[in-house]
Amino acid sequence: MISYAELERIYRLERDSPTLQNIPAAFYSETLQLIENPEIKEQKNNLTQLLNDIYERRRTKITLQALRTKSNEKTPENATPQEQQFYKSLTAILAESRENTFRPAIAKPQKQAVDVNKIKVKILRPLPAIVASDLNEYGPYNGTETTELPEENAKILITQGIAEEVK
Repeated sequence: MISYAELERIYRLERDSPTLQNIPAAFYSETLQLIENPEIKEQKNNLTQLLNDIYERRRTKITLQALRTKSNEKTPENATPQEQQFYKSLTAILAESRENTFRPAIAKPQKQAVDVNKIKVKILRPLPAIVASDLNEYGPYNGTETTELPEENAKILITQGIAEEVK
């Protein structure tokens, strides 16, 4: 059974650490039993607040880890069985959301590369990567390269003084 002192210790550990701290697997049920104990009636509000704070901190840590997860990685270290289930559910929801977000883009037929006239230009200053009118990515450039760009994009860069045509 968890004591009030043990609950305070766990709270301090969770508050002071960015990772989940090791707690008993039955932590939540034992803490609820402690709160319902009639002998500690005066401390019930404090115990409830400590339990809520611990839960919120641990839930936030688990949620952040789930957001950083790229696939079904193992559950967070030191998670209780309830927290492991929460993590698995959360990562499944995030994976489904990710799939639903990108499925439309994948399902659309790929645009055929358009045959466009290209102009040879010298890039005069640093330029991040651009997606040109032919739907290809060009760059990034550090400001000294010579490259061929679709005529439409080349003319814009020349007009803005970012590039000059090479004959």
